[in-house]
Amino acid sequence: MSRKSMAALSAAPLPGQALKVPVGFDKLETRLWREVVASLPDRWLDPAAQSVLRRAVAQSAIAESTTSPSP
Repeated sequence: MSRKSMAALSAAPLPGQALKVPVGFDKLETRLWREVVASLPDRWLDPAAQSVLRRAVAQSAIAESTTSPSP
């Protein structure tokens, strides 16, 4: 059985293509997703990492929306 090259295993978009924001994200989640993705090198997020990121973004959005500044 032959081994696949790293390029064949990559599921990330080509350079210059942005990862799509997951369906169902609200405005805050979309902003958080784009900030994290923009801060990472190209081809950094494989499908498993994208799944983890979706959950982290959702939790971050909850944390940001429930914290209110003190009067």
